[in-house]
Amino acid sequence: MPDFTEGWYNLGAAASRLAVEAAGRSDDQAALAFFREGVDAKRRADQLIREGRWLIYGPTEQAQVTADLAEALADADDVLANEPALLIALRLHASRQD
Repeated sequence: MPDFTEGWYNLGAAASRLAVEAAGRSDDQAALAFFREGVDAKRRADQLIREGRWLIYGPTEQAQVTADLAEALADADDVLANEPALLIALRLHASRQD
């Protein structure tokens, strides 16, 4: 899926959800791995968007995806650098989904 923008975006979203679920089970290593995978996938989607590569999303969806990615990636490096705080945030998010 090297150039499938929407696929990378959806992979990032799915990995983020899996990170929350893993944190809810106190599986810290899986939570961190899924979160990193999600960030990497979102970065790939963002790169493809900057290259103008859209396959199926229309203008309205494109605007929403672009905004979502900007928010998700704004402080990703700082978040990844503080794993204890990240795990706390993921656990809190998981507890709110119950």
